[in-house]
Amino acid sequence: MAAYFKIVETPNPEKDGKQLPYHVRFSSKGTLRTQELIEEITYGTTFTEADVYGMLSLLNYMLSRKLSAGYNVELEGIGMFTLSLRCPPETDRKKIGSHNVTVRNIKFRPAKGLLDKVSATTFRRRPERKKKSFTFEQRKAFLLAYLAKHFLLRLRPTVNVTIFPKQLLRRS
Repeated sequence: MAAYFKIVETPNPEKDGKQLPYHVRFSSKGTLRTQELIEEITYGTTFTEADVYGMLSLLNYMLSRKLSAGYNVELEGIGMFTLSLRCPPETDRKKIGSHNVTVRNIKFRPAKGLLDKVSATTFRRRPERKKKSFTFEQRKAFLLAYLAKHFLLRLRPTVNVTIFPKQLLRRS
């Protein structure tokens, strides 16, 4: 089973018209949710769905508890979880204290074994979809057709029907 990648144009921060080299980006096939993961685990084991759900819930609880207590948490064969912190920018060290330090994020560093297994992944280029280009008049016709059938104008169907960028709709 192969994973997909897509080729992405690197934006030029200088805006001088010079084209930068392309780069690749992982293209997900979707997101595996907790229930789907539980079902896959229980399929090949003697654990019940309740057992697996209970263990995952307990793992979540213990991770939050131990990280909050100041520990890094290493799951052997999976990786290490650690906190990332932030505080307001200060030039005086004495002004930085527990009152203004907060959690920025939880960092995850994969274990070498997990990284080695994932590194063996084969990749295929995701087929590119051709983008449709509509004129203003065509978009206006789509919108009027939508309004003829629907009393309210909601963002998601409007984007789908009119092919307007979300930012433009929010400003309108």
